[in-house]
Amino acid sequence: TQAPPLAPGERATVDLPVTGATVVATALKSAANKEFWLQDAKGSLHVKLTADAPVTIIVGSKVTFKVTTLNNYFGDKQVVGLSDMTVDGIDQPVFIDDRTNEDITIADLGKLVRLTGTLTGEGMACGGSSKCWTLEHGSKTIEFRTNRAETVTGDCVTFVGPVGSFNGAAQIHASNWDWIWTTK
Repeated sequence: TQAPPLAPGERATVDLPVTGATVVATALKSAANKEFWLQDAKGSLHVKLTADAPVTIIVGSKVTFKVTTLNNYFGDKQVVGLSDMTVDGIDQPVFIDDRTNEDITIADLGKLVRLTGTLTGEGMACGGSSKCWTLEHGSKTIEFRTNRAETVTGDCVTFVGPVGSFNGAAQIHASNWDWIWTTK
């Protein structure tokens, strides 16, 4: 089932089934049951709820539910309302797509990827306490955003997490510090 097109800032009431999707990433521990990413053979989905999901969300769980409300947050179509959620399995394999030295585009939004590269640029403020750099991975680049204070220009970074977006462009947003490893 396809979700309706939404312009940035729009919200829609829908009735869309999601069956047997695997949880591939969660937000920081305190928000893991509110924000998580799902993936299956048909695509990926970002869930961002205001209250905890009705089941415990763990990476590797297979879940089924109905999407009741969608929101478009600066190009990221998010599930913000759901019902009838069940856990259909646990310890499911989670596919990680190694994308080092490959282009990452908005078509990859929500997909779980691995990238290794170097942070370049000045680490400019880019919203809240976050800073943004350019992550050079092979001959390719992508914007890298995090609020992790220890992250600095020149760090070698390995990121394993979902592709995010801002204003319609793909972005690596390391909001969960467990998704990044850095060396100087």
